[in-house]
Amino acid sequence: MAPVVLTCHSTGVPAPTVSWSKAGTQLGVRGSGYRVSPSGALEIRQALPIHTGRYTCTARNSAGVAHKHVVLTVQAAPVVKPLPSVVQVVAQEEVLLPCEASGIPRPTITWQKEGFSVPAGASTRVLPSGQLRIIRASPEDAGNYFCIAQNSIGSAIGKMRLVVQVPPVIENGLPDLSTTEGSHVLLPCTARGSPEPDITWDKDGQPVSGPEGKFTIQPSGELLVKELEGQDAGTYTCTAENTAGRARRRVHLTILALPVFTTLPGDRSLRPGDRLWLRCAARGSPTPRIGWIINDQPVTGLGQLGEVGTEQDPGRLRREDR
Repeated sequence: MAPVVLTCHSTGVPAPTVSWSKAGTQLGVRGSGYRVSPSGALEIRQALPIHTGRYTCTARNSAGVAHKHVVLTVQAAPVVKPLPSVVQVVAQEEVLLPCEASGIPRPTITWQKEGFSVPAGASTRVLPSGQLRIIRASPEDAGNYFCIAQNSIGSAIGKMRLVVQVPPVIENGLPDLSTTEGSHVLLPCTARGSPEPDITWDKDGQPVSGPEGKFTIQPSGELLVKELEGQDAGTYTCTAENTAGRARRRVHLTILALPVFTTLPGDRSLRPGDRLWLRCAARGSPTPRIGWIINDQPVTGLGQLGEVGTEQDPGRLRREDR
């Protein structure tokens, strides 16, 4: 904002009076920022870009009028308009990083990331507006970006940080797990994403719940289930969620229970020729099969009926001497 003096030397008889105008507006009025000196020069106290234009000096006396035109260009160093401190984008989507700058001559815009020039290529391009276009953002594109505006007078820099959000992905694992009653189990759920996803669990469509300490979500995302019971069997769903999206993975848990007899045969006394019926039932998971032994030997081909036995469908042994 330096002062500028536009000269206008004139001669004539009688001595001419000098005036200045710009775009048809008379200059030199008190308080306008312009002053016409006694020598006829136009003084601008603080030259700004708005003072750029075509000025006309008019010398006039009773004999006639003369004009002189002066073109003034006020150059200005670049100024970058305020930028957002953070720009967020979801991975694989397009993003435009803004950069609007003013200056005379019009500044050129270049971009840097972490101090290195951003090369133009298939995925990045500087638009005529100065914006940096990233067609399919990837996690590697995240970082600090610098918009640099330059002209013959100087330069200006704007800074912003690009955050690339990645939807959660849950690592593959076994879809079915089996373990025994009374033990502990860790149901896997290893998820990655940006920002780091939150992990929740539900069982058969309902949030997991139980006595204090029964269910614990580990820092790794795994679900620790303690003191397993038959009612803990079912389908568990791990949900990983962040601002970019959501992912789910199901694990079916089977609780194995050792066989337990619910019905046992008692001692019998028979006479020769009597029929013998022995009843035996058991429960367990998976469903136990019932077999019979006579005198330490498996029962086979003796007219017996030995079937899979449960409380509802017991195994029976029948023997007839004919």
